[in-house]
Amino acid sequence: MGAKPKTTSSDASGDNPPAKTGWAGQLTTAATILGAFFALAQTLSQMIQSYGQHTIAVEKATQEIKINREKSTQELKLNQQKSDGALASDFLKLINDKETSDAKRITLLDALAALPTHPLQNWAQTQRANIEKNLTALDNARERQLSAVDEKTGADRKVQSLQADIEVVSVQIQYYRDDVEKTNQLQLQRRKLREELALAKGVVAVAETKVVIATAVSAAPSADAALVKFQLPIDKIKAVLHLPNGAEIYDRYMPFVASGLAEFRLTEKKMVAAIIATAAYETDSFSVVTEFGSGRAYENRKDLGNTEAGDGEKYKGRGLIQIVGRANYATYGQKLAINLVDFPDDANEPDVAARVLCAYFKDREVRFAAALANSDLVQVRKLVNGAVTGLENFRKIYNDVLGVL
Repeated sequence: MGAKPKTTSSDASGDNPPAKTGWAGQLTTAATILGAFFALAQTLSQMIQSYGQHTIAVEKATQEIKINREKSTQELKLNQQKSDGALASDFLKLINDKETSDAKRITLLDALAALPTHPLQNWAQTQRANIEKNLTALDNARERQLSAVDEKTGADRKVQSLQADIEVVSVQIQYYRDDVEKTNQLQLQRRKLREELALAKGVVAVAETKVVIATAVSAAPSADAALVKFQLPIDKIKAVLHLPNGAEIYDRYMPFVASGLAEFRLTEKKMVAAIIATAAYETDSFSVVTEFGSGRAYENRKDLGNTEAGDGEKYKGRGLIQIVGRANYATYGQKLAINLVDFPDDANEPDVAARVLCAYFKDREVRFAAALANSDLVQVRKLVNGAVTGLENFRKIYNDVLGVL
């Protein structure tokens, strides 16, 4: 018969914990870890939240600094502009002061141009360049004025001197164009010099011809003899023309016509009659020297050289032969050494109008002479204005003038 087996002592000794006790420990550990994780997550969340708040605070502070900086910059800029404006105002007063010398005016313009925030900076630079240009032109004109005195003798010396004087005054007119009073004085001075020049030109032509005749081996040509003897009978011509009361234009202009005829050596009787008849017809018997119309009809007439806006009115008919168009003003201004492009109204002045008239006929002398030799007044009129309007009136004037020459 067998004995009952023993129960092992190991089950009661505690050397190996029971199954229930092991699972509890694991759960406790997991809970601890999980709690730590949640605590860490909460800490991270707080950190992220704190960082976000910090970032927002930094951005806000940065923005405020930026706004304050821009505000300060704008205030500084505004203060600078106010300061520059006040300074520029003082500069302009001195620049426009008639008593300010050219050297000081240039210095002031340089100072004004150095104000970067002022709207007149570019204007100052342009004005300074113009002053430099005019001063250079004035210096060159004065040099020619001095040299002209040494180059010639007698009557021709006077002509050269007058031309140089006129050039100097013309440059001064451009230089002082903003000074109305000064400009008017210079205009009068130039007009007087130009009239002296026109009369002197006729005297020189006669004087030079006398020298040629005196030194010639053979007999002098008939044209030379005619020039020396030439005297325009202004009063007799006036008597046969139907002039308006007073005949002011005729009296003022005819002495210069006489001088112009001598200057350009246009003293043959038929030629003289044609020139005076042309002047009488074109000016409505010496009653007007400016075209009645506005001149707008000539606008954009490229055949007349009118290429800029306003050229039609600016370069309408003027003078004793009524030259029209920028091209003609430029051509005859150059021929006579007169700036008619910038000063078109000068074409109405007695000396200029007379010389332009004579220069026009001189340029076409051969064709005019051929037509007059055949008494072809139709061709004469066509050479002047391309038409024969008023031919009978012109013919009568021509014959009346020819009759007293």
